[in-house]
Order: sequence, then C-alpha cells, then structure tokens
Amino acid sequence: MEGRWREQQCAVSTQALEIGRARDQILAWPASRLFYSQLVLTTCFRDAGGLQAGAEVRIAGVQVGRIRKVRAQPENHDCPAFIEMALTTPYELKVPGDSITTTQTTGVLGGTYLEIDSSGASGPPVRSGAELKSRQAERVTPGQWLGMLDKNLEKLDRRVETLDKNSSKEPCRARNKVTGAQANKP
Repeated sequence: MEGRWREQQCAVSTQALEIGRARDQILAWPASRLFYSQLVLTTCFRDAGGLQAGAEVRIAGVQVGRIRKVRAQPENHDCPAFIEMALTTPYELKVPGDSITTTQTTGVLGGTYLEIDSSGASGPPVRSGAELKSRQAERVTPGQWLGMLDKNLEKLDRRVETLDKNSSKEPCRARNKVTGAQANKP
C-alpha cells in the first residue's frame, strides 16, 4: 500500500511540475504576441526603387508591417529584386491573394515604402509564405516634376490674368469704399 501511495504522489508531483512549466512558458511569452496576426509574404520587382529593410508596408495607407529583406537576384530574370515582408497587426488581417504590391514614396523627398493594393482584389486570403504579384510604379524624374510644375504655373497665370481682366471691366464698390472713390464718377 505504501508503494502505491508513493507512485501516486510521484505522479501528482510530476504533473504539477509539468503544469508549472507550461504556465511559466505562457507567462514568459509576451502578452502582445498572444493577440495578433502575422503574415510573412514575398513579392518581386524589376527595380526595388530604393526600398530597404525596415521600410513600412501599408494597405490603404495604413501601416500593417515592415520589410524584412530586400535582395538583388540579377541571375533570376523573373525576380531580380526579391522582397520579404512581415505584416503584423493586433487584429486578423485577410489579404486577398490577388492583391498587387507597388513601391511608393512619401512625398517628393520622403522615403520609399511598399503599398499593397487590395482595392480590385477578390481572391481568397493568402497564407503566410505566399507571394503577391507586383506592379512597377512609374517614376517621375526631377525634370519631369519641374515640367509639370511649370505647366501648372502657366495655367494659374492664365486664370489670374482672366480674373484681372474681368474684374477691371466692372467697378468694384468695395474697392471704391476703401479708396474713398465714388462708384459712378466719370
């Protein structure tokens, strides 16, 4: 009887130790990792456009992750610039499999980030490890940017001239009050 009691006592002690270890492992795991979604995805570009590891990944303008790896693969004509990203959110993120990635810049002088465009996507959600298709973003050179600025300034000048011509044809009563002139004086 004594031997059986010791066996049961050892079994209970062993189970208590295992439960304690499991509890310690759960408590050692950061709480922030208990309730989040993480997807590791890849994409390829002909030109990474200055994209670097650590850059933001956005969906609809919302940051949802960061670039983990950017690797040049000149021998791979299908994927000369390989990108790996980690999407981490505190909520479940369902990225349609037919979403398209593009590189974007934050303003004229800002850094490069990766945008996932799901606006026209309808496929099933991707799983971690999937590859998203990419679309090469059109790059505007400084010369092209200055040319567009010149055209817009010319349009603005023409509109201002038109407004000036129209305003000089009709007397402005408010202007006359300020200057002290009479509205219908010859």
